[in-house]
Amino acid sequence: MKTLLKKTASLLLTLLLTSFLVFLAFELIDGDPARTMLGDQATEQRVQALQAELGLDKPFFTRYIGWLGGFVTGDFGVSFSYRQPVWEILAPKLGPTAVTGALAFLLITVCGLPLGLFSAHWKHPAVLAVRTFFEQLIMAVPPFVLGIGLSWGFGVVLHAFTPGDFPALSEDPLGAVRYLFFAALALAVPRIAMTARMLRMSVSGELGRDYVRASMARGATRRQALTRHVLKNALPATVAFLAQTMAELVGSGVIVEQVFGVPGVGRLLVASIGNRDYPVVCTVIVMLAFFVLVSGALADAVNLMIDPGRRGGKSHA
Repeated sequence: MKTLLKKTASLLLTLLLTSFLVFLAFELIDGDPARTMLGDQATEQRVQALQAELGLDKPFFTRYIGWLGGFVTGDFGVSFSYRQPVWEILAPKLGPTAVTGALAFLLITVCGLPLGLFSAHWKHPAVLAVRTFFEQLIMAVPPFVLGIGLSWGFGVVLHAFTPGDFPALSEDPLGAVRYLFFAALALAVPRIAMTARMLRMSVSGELGRDYVRASMARGATRRQALTRHVLKNALPATVAFLAQTMAELVGSGVIVEQVFGVPGVGRLLVASIGNRDYPVVCTVIVMLAFFVLVSGALADAVNLMIDPGRRGGKSHA
């Protein structure tokens, strides 16, 4: 119970600090939201009037406390650019982003883990050389570059989808999922290679341990030693890596959404930063930070479920 309270307090403190730093960044960087909205030709009188309307004439801490109080109660404020409540703008963007992330994570898990296990048995020098070459090559490709290639190959050449013509999830769910699959694939491919490499290294390291040799000396086959003992100690590090991958998908997804023209949270965030629309930016970043922190907490919980003995930081047979 004490550990849970500490983790909750740490999460809340991190979110508070994140929101404050984002708010402070908008205070320090050049650019006035009111002047951005009205344009450079606007008179000073009109700029000041809009600043008063948006509350920008108030002191920094007054604005921050006001925004924070509203956020805690579920009122995320009103967008400067759209003149609508932030939640009304953000809610329709969550679906495409969530589906893309879920598809990418599913691909990473379903493909990365089996590849990692199988490749741990490949010992032939020629196979190792080819595997290492392609592994490094795939991991080095940025998701947005892969996204451009997939968009051209499957969209322009093969006509599997129409780039830039995203069908709404509510109107054509299957068409939207098919469209988002290629964006998810661009996110997933480099991380499939990373996940396979992580699990392979963990498994290979455990296979050389004394407890594995002792188990095999007692009559256990290599497969039995792998399933009974090795995976128990190798999986927690991979699970933690997958949790980290979930967090990284958020950042990469922003660029990939731009490449595929997906009307998701990433595109909204980029546009709002350019418009100095801090009610939207602060809300989105705090929500993303919450997702990242919760992913890490879930990874810790899963690690303990897989191997309670790791609570003390030790592996065992």
